[in-house]
Amino acid sequence: MFHDVKGENVKLNSSRTTASWTPVKSGGLTFVSTPLTYERPLTLTLDGSGAVELGITCTDPACY
Repeated sequence: MFHDVKGENVKLNSSRTTASWTPVKSGGLTFVSTPLTYERPLTLTLDGSGAVELGITCTDPACY
């Protein structure tokens, strides 16, 4: 699930399991709602063209 803290251009589905954005705008920042673990892998599926940046943080997204 994705965290409630997100960029202005990100839309989450009702279960917060899918995030999408309009690729012609910035503001596509999003976080997962729980820490990453080996037991619960994260899968990213990217559609479209262009660039994507992926980062990992130890900071609670609620601090943003």
